Amino acid sequence: MAPIRFLRLLALGLTLAALVGCSQQLFGALDESAANQVVGALLLEGVEARKEASGEGLWRVTVADGDFARAVQVLKRRNLPPRQFDGLGEVFKKKSLVSTPTEERARLIHATSQELERSLLEMDGVLVARVHPVIPPHDPLNPGKLGATASVLIKHRPGADVAGRESMVRALVAAGVEGLSYDNVRVLMVTAEPQPTLAVEPKVSRTLPPVFWGILGVLLGLLLLAYFALNWRDKTLVGMDELRGRMVRKQRSAERRK
Repeated sequence: MAPIRFLRLLALGLTLAALVGCSQQLFGALDESAANQVVGALLLEGVEARKEASGEGLWRVTVADGDFARAVQVLKRRNLPPRQFDGLGEVFKKKSLVSTPTEERARLIHATSQELERSLLEMDGVLVARVHPVIPPHDPLNPGKLGATASVLIKHRPGADVAGRESMVRALVAAGVEGLSYDNVRVLMVTAEPQPTLAVEPKVSRTLPPVFWGILGVLLGLLLLAYFALNWRDKTLVGMDELRGRMVRKQRSAERRK
């Protein structure tokens, strides 16, 4: 087989192998806990998923091209990946030498709402939790001014018994916000609409394991080694034929002179 034809066949084989293992990235910068939750949820739903390191403490999650739409649907239904909350240390991280009272108050309200939302999400069946506290600044000249209020949005899974816990939610929020009374907390609970499920066809996993690419690399190395060996052999044979031809011509020339 000619070396050029050999290379063409080699390129075709590698292209086909790469197409078989095509995957698509779902997320590229998740922490390990969130990546584990995403991969676990997808595997439970029959979607092959993989996580790979993408940086210091960060992970990417990939699925096969044919599973991308279903993976997005599954994660939307499960409200994954989980929302990342700013802790008190992050909210009150010093970014300037001097912070104004307004900045400090805004940070406190933001940190308080974040902590309350994190707590509400720990309740079984809760998909989304939002807390919006309104804390008026303290005014010693107007002691009769309205106190703090808060509105809470809870979105839960269908069938989850969350509506009966409204009093618990109000008590939790009221206790977590300074100056907020139980009666000044308003709670809205909504049920998430069921998502349509795509038809699942029985299939063999199309996400190729790392060992596949290792074997493919070894085969590529062997094929390239064989190509160079064949090419060297062809050049050697051609050189030997040329040398033999020159020797025959010299011998005939010497015989004619005699």
